Amino acid sequence: MNSPATIANSLWLVSNLPAYAGFCRALHRPAKAQAQLLCSYLVKNANTAFGGNYRFREIKCYNEFAQRVPFSDYDDLKPWIDRIQSGENHVLTAEPITHLIPTSGSTGARKLIPFTARLQIEFNRAIGPWIADLYGHHPSLAFGPAYWSVSPAIQIENAGTSTVPIGFEDDSAYLGRTRARFVDALMAVPSEIRLVSDMEQFRYLTLLCLLRRADLRLISVWHPSFLSLLLDALPEFWGSLLEDIAAGTCRYAKSLPPATLLSLQLRRLPDRARSLSNASPFEPETIWPALKVISCWGDGHAQFAGADLKRRFPSPVIQPKGLLATECVVTIPFANAYPLAVTSHFFEFIDEHGRIHPAHELKKDGIYEVVVTTAGGLWRYRLHDRVKVSGFCAKTPSAGLEIFPTAAAKNSRNNSSRRRFSRRRPICNLPRDLLCSPLTKPVWLAVIRST
Repeated sequence: MNSPATIANSLWLVSNLPAYAGFCRALHRPAKAQAQLLCSYLVKNANTAFGGNYRFREIKCYNEFAQRVPFSDYDDLKPWIDRIQSGENHVLTAEPITHLIPTSGSTGARKLIPFTARLQIEFNRAIGPWIADLYGHHPSLAFGPAYWSVSPAIQIENAGTSTVPIGFEDDSAYLGRTRARFVDALMAVPSEIRLVSDMEQFRYLTLLCLLRRADLRLISVWHPSFLSLLLDALPEFWGSLLEDIAAGTCRYAKSLPPATLLSLQLRRLPDRARSLSNASPFEPETIWPALKVISCWGDGHAQFAGADLKRRFPSPVIQPKGLLATECVVTIPFANAYPLAVTSHFFEFIDEHGRIHPAHELKKDGIYEVVVTTAGGLWRYRLHDRVKVSGFCAKTPSAGLEIFPTAAAKNSRNNSSRRRFSRRRPICNLPRDLLCSPLTKPVWLAVIRST
């Protein structure tokens, strides 16, 4: 048992219990939970430029909101976001915009998604239930470290011209300071690895950190191929990795940023090296015998890679992720289903006939386009993904793992800010994996291109 990781896991789990309890209650009363969110948005943002433009003070119910406020795409909100970027306050939200989060579309114009302290709370309202449920089903996760995939830092173009910070310096900042400290304490790979831009070094350091942890319990990545490609590098690096683990060294030490080198906490681990000498780089379960869960995409384009991952790891549970976008959380893995994150944001759905429905009106097997309103200032924002309702968790719709892009999404697939939890765009892993990182897709592509 790893005491520091166990303590950090326990504290993180306890911090997630209030969100878990609130979510469990809301599953039985989704209409009430959603109505409360919408009411709070309208009241708190009535004096904003956007709220004044659409006379939020006069809106008394959902129908009036739907009649008065139009659907929006990013292009519709961009003039408002440009005003935020230039330093204007109270534009889309009364609450200050703390950051603008860049999307990771590989072509076309970059999108900047407003991020507020309240939006961070909304994300945590989804993460909390997922983590509490995950640890409830797999309690041994609390007794060891986890690997949430980390993305190398990249230079953000024209970031210096914005009065609002663009992106986060560290993945775990998405969770808030307190939770970030818990998460950092249980990570098998330190976040300072992100400072390494060379992909060979990045993979080597990641593997070095992971191989040192025989007690690794959880791996969370976006596309399963990310982990497969990492494992494919093991045979090439195997001898050098074992030497570094035994001697407490790193073959790239002289070229690493000081913060990264310090974060590695290099020390001699001869017993671990001897144990690894009896393992096989082609059989990862012999390297991490305590591994219990791998969280990754499991639908659509990821199914083949997921099957390959299951072949490599026959014993651990492979848990498909829910639907998460840069803008919001739509569904989470919970109680063997994927219920709508009804305590996080306000949702609307457009059916195949163009009719609009609040969350509690959805029908089993129905296919709907997702529209979201968030505390970050996205008002009736069309995600351009359609989900299929597979059933219900209590009285809350549960979306199946099939995601159906709308025609608009198909026409601009590379410009999507969806992270699948969306099939078109990976973002990172907790820190970023968990909560959205706009950097994962370029990183993942770089890994593929370098192999």
